[in-house]
Amino acid sequence: MKRFCVAFTRAQEQEDAFNEVSQQLDKQKACPKLIIFNTTGDYFWFFSTNLKKKYSDATIIGCTSSDNFSSSGYDKTGAGVMAIYSGVDVAGGILFEIHRHPRNYMVHLKRAISHFSSFENTCCLEFMNSFSKGEELVLDTFASEFESRGIPVIGCSAGTPDLTKPTLVSLDGIVYQDSCVFVLIKNLNGSIHTYKENIFKKMGISIVPTDVDCDERIIYEFDDKPAADVLSDVLDVPLEKLTDTLSIHPVGKMNSGDLQVTKLGEVHKDGSIFCYSQVYNHTKLELLELDDVPEIWNKTLTELKGLKKKDSFMIGVNCASRAQILKQKNLYDIFYKNLTLISSNFLGVSGYGEQINTENLNQSMLYLIFD
Repeated sequence: MKRFCVAFTRAQEQEDAFNEVSQQLDKQKACPKLIIFNTTGDYFWFFSTNLKKKYSDATIIGCTSSDNFSSSGYDKTGAGVMAIYSGVDVAGGILFEIHRHPRNYMVHLKRAISHFSSFENTCCLEFMNSFSKGEELVLDTFASEFESRGIPVIGCSAGTPDLTKPTLVSLDGIVYQDSCVFVLIKNLNGSIHTYKENIFKKMGISIVPTDVDCDERIIYEFDDKPAADVLSDVLDVPLEKLTDTLSIHPVGKMNSGDLQVTKLGEVHKDGSIFCYSQVYNHTKLELLELDDVPEIWNKTLTELKGLKKKDSFMIGVNCASRAQILKQKNLYDIFYKNLTLISSNFLGVSGYGEQINTENLNQSMLYLIFD
C-alpha cells in the first residue's frame, strides 16, 4: 500500500466529481488517517459531507480554492484531494470568531496539542476564511502555543474563482465561516520542511504610511500625503489606472533581512487604499516589482531538489493574485512544470493570503514537504 494518494478531477457535476475522486482513493484499499481537499466549484459542501461519510475514521480538512492544481493536473474547476494512509499522527481543531476573538477558543488548540507526547517533526496546516481581516489574530494565537514547541505553521486564507461567493473551510464534514480549521501533523517517517518563495524585488522606492486604519487595513496617507496620489506619482500612472497597476506593484516590509509582501488592493474615491494584510503606521515599506521569475524558480529547485524522494509528498500554497500574474505573463505552465520537478506528489491550494509561522503574506508561494 502506498503511503499517500493524490486524486484530481475536472468534473463539474458534484456527484461525478466525488465518484471520480473516491475511486482514486479507494485503490489503496485502506482508510486514510488524514484527508486534505479543496474544490473550486459550488460543491464544497457536498465534498465535505460525503468525504466524512465515506471515510469516517479520517481527519478531514479542506477549503475552497481559486485554482485547482496538483501533481495529477490543474484547472480552474474541479477538486483536488490528498489522502495520507500511514506514517503520520494527526489531531485537528478549530478557532471561531477569527475577525475579533480567536483566543477565546484556545481550548481547541490545547486539546490538539495534548494528543502528542513530543513535537519533533510536527507542523500545523491551517485554512481560514478570507476577508475577515483576522489572519494576524489567528497567527498570534498559534504562536502563543507553537513557538516554544518548535511547531511551524503554514496555510492560507481560502480562495474562490467567483468573488460574489463566500470562501469556505471545513473540518470533519462541517463547513464553517469566520473560522480557522487546523490540523497538527506529526511525520513519523521523516522530516518536515517549509519554504517561502518570493517573485518580487525592491524598486528602490521607499514610502512610509502615516495614516493607517490597521484593523480595517486601509492606508489613508503615505508621507503625510493622500496614499493614491503618492503612488500615482511614483509609478507614473493616472489615478484611474492605479488599482490595476498595483496588482504587479505590491509593497514589502523588511523583517530581519526577509521581505514580506503585502498586496495593495482597491483604490477608494477618497484616495485611500485597501491592503490584503496588515500595515502599520510609520513602518517603512518598499515598492516592489517582478523579479526574474524563471531565475527565482531555479533557486527554489536548487533549495528543494534534495527533498524529492520516492515516498515524499508536498502541499503548495499559492496566492490567487500571483497565479493571475503568471497566467498574464504566460508563465503558469512553467510554474506548474517546476512544481512537478520539486515533487512528484503534491496538492495545491490557491487563496487570498498565505501564512507561514507569524507572517501573513500576499502574492507568495509556500511549500510544505514531508520526506
